[in-house]
Amino acid sequence: MTQAWYPFYWSDYSGKTFNLTMAQHGAYMLLLRHIYTTEQQIPVKQCYSIARALSAEDQSDVDVVLQQFFKLKNGFWVSEKTIEVINQTNERHEKRVNAGKKCGESKSSNARAMPKQSPSKALVTTTTTITTISSNEDIFNQAWAIYPKLRAGSRGNALKAWKAAVERGNSEELIFAGVKKYSVSKEGNSQYAKGFPAWMNDDRFLNDYEALENGNNTQNITGQIAVRTGSPTGEQNGNGFGGRKSQTELAADITQQIIRDRRARWEANGGKNPDQGLLGKPRATQLAITADVHDVEEIR
Repeated sequence: MTQAWYPFYWSDYSGKTFNLTMAQHGAYMLLLRHIYTTEQQIPVKQCYSIARALSAEDQSDVDVVLQQFFKLKNGFWVSEKTIEVINQTNERHEKRVNAGKKCGESKSSNARAMPKQSPSKALVTTTTTITTISSNEDIFNQAWAIYPKLRAGSRGNALKAWKAAVERGNSEELIFAGVKKYSVSKEGNSQYAKGFPAWMNDDRFLNDYEALENGNNTQNITGQIAVRTGSPTGEQNGNGFGGRKSQTELAADITQQIIRDRRARWEANGGKNPDQGLLGKPRATQLAITADVHDVEEIR
């Protein structure tokens, strides 16, 4: 019995047919189609007609394919790989059929043993369950379709993270709204885009990306950043995309702050070095600051 479909191993096919021309690929596909649709190997007398090879050149291409991928046995060109695939597929199909029969018999037995249930209640219960699952999948599919694909990650892991976020008390509409904002944000369309599963696990759908990108880091927004980075509320140590700054960025900020403080002290001292003692020597307590400022000469 022929099946509605058979597995086709494209990696195996590509690895073994790299030397074929376009016409030879076509001939091979026509021969395989005949085998899988009839579960019969290629009769020697019909090999050209099955491959639609009318000209001598086309028949030559068919000969190349037959010699490379088939064996001549008892008047048939035989592909051992197709025999293996067909047998395995039929065995799996038979197992599924038998399992279905056993399951049906078990359900029938249980139905006779169980007390009668109101048809209307059973219908309502089933409908409610299907609607819930469908709604979850539909909204997630919409979110998955618009999430930045550069770092989307695994769809299966993203769905797990989505469901976990819903279980934490977040509505699907709220999460989807966050995905929409992130999909048009600067971070979402940059190399710093977060993988969908990690983005969901961090509750980043709660972020106000427009405010973050405009630099309007209010207390509420910095509070959200603090939840993700572990810093105290109000500490704005983000990188402009709502994430933690690198060590290089933090060191640069510290250096700039030292320079600003030192320039202010010079101006407050009338343009003179505030760290210079009476004898023209730097005060011992300020040696560390002087050594750390890389552009002291520029300030002077």
